[in-house]
Amino acid sequence: MSKKNFIVIEGDNGTGKDTLAQGLAPYGFNILTYHPDAKAALTQAREEAGKGGHIAPVTSFLNYNLECSRLVKKYDSQFDTNILIRYWPSSLAAAFADRNWSVSEVDKKLDELIPLMATPLCVIRLTCDMEERVKRIIERNAEGFDDITLERAQKYNYIFSHIMDRTPYEWVTISTSGISRKQIVDKTLDAVARHLDDDPSINHKFSA
Repeated sequence: MSKKNFIVIEGDNGTGKDTLAQGLAPYGFNILTYHPDAKAALTQAREEAGKGGHIAPVTSFLNYNLECSRLVKKYDSQFDTNILIRYWPSSLAAAFADRNWSVSEVDKKLDELIPLMATPLCVIRLTCDMEERVKRIIERNAEGFDDITLERAQKYNYIFSHIMDRTPYEWVTISTSGISRKQIVDKTLDAVARHLDDDPSINHKFSA
């Protein structure tokens, strides 16, 4: 499966995904998640998710992920490297953590999605210790989408690790606890550079 010229930033709420994406933008990365089409699709997904039921939230966010995959393919050659903030693995992880789907349901959908979705150059998975993550969520005054219980965090991390094991992507895990934004950006640039070296068809020179 050929890789597209994009990276994914994954992680539970409060791990620093948007902060990292904004830190990468000066180095020539295009944040595709902020594209008007992607923002419109996300707004629609949130509206549909709010209609209730245990299927609606999962389906609506997977439809959003499909739209993001289409945008990646559309803009693959127009920018140095695109960034997606969250992709279908986080939608499946949330489905399990929020008690909407079982592990077997996640696995079934995962097997369906892998051949459908654009394959990233690599996936940066951000982690953060529980105390710091909750502090960040409270400080940003999130719009009701954040469950900050320890149980939910444990379920999310369990299933996300399971998804990583079953998905043939290049994964890089970076902890954002106790380090500066610059350090996180530098770690990410190093990781992406290693994967770019492995794929000479993609040209990206980092320069702020």
